[in-house]
Amino acid sequence: MYPMIMWCILLILGYRVVSLKFSLSWPIEAFLSQILAT
Repeated sequence: MYPMIMWCILLILGYRVVSLKFSLSWPIEAFLSQILAT
């Protein structure tokens, strides 16, 4: 009935799953970006 709301919920859930999956590798990427920035 409400495809837009369904898509919004799916996008939010997918974003949270991806953010949780890459939460461990994020500090490493930030550390490398600081090294490359200098």
